[in-house]
Amino acid sequence: MACATDIFDFHADAGVKEVKSWFKSKGVRDLEPVSLFSDSLAKSTVKEIEQAADDINKNRSKAGIKKAIVKNIPRHAVLKPSHAIYQLQNQRFALGDRVTMVQDSGGVPLSAKGVVVGLNTKSMDVVWDVPFMSGTTLGDK
Repeated sequence: MACATDIFDFHADAGVKEVKSWFKSKGVRDLEPVSLFSDSLAKSTVKEIEQAADDINKNRSKAGIKKAIVKNIPRHAVLKPSHAIYQLQNQRFALGDRVTMVQDSGGVPLSAKGVVVGLNTKSMDVVWDVPFMSGTTLGDK
């Protein structure tokens, strides 16, 4: 850990106070702390994705949804939502990937589609196409 005397040759306390006031004047204290191991899209890109999702939802009609009956599909080819947590543990995602929620537990509705906008070490941020009650604003990204 560096000490103030390592950075400032003399008057270390005054130098630290000056740096703190400079940070405050530039608004650096208002920045969101982010892990070194996280990656995310720019705020403007996330806004564009949200706008595109809103446009899609405005033009969507219930009459356009058709029921489909799928026959002759083997049982092992169909993913059961309760098995998703075990079957899909090794998936890797990248920013901008299109994803579908296949897990039947949690706050996101089953089969909701979205776009990956942030990756952390153990989680990821997704902008979903449809709003739902337990959704968040991702810290106003």
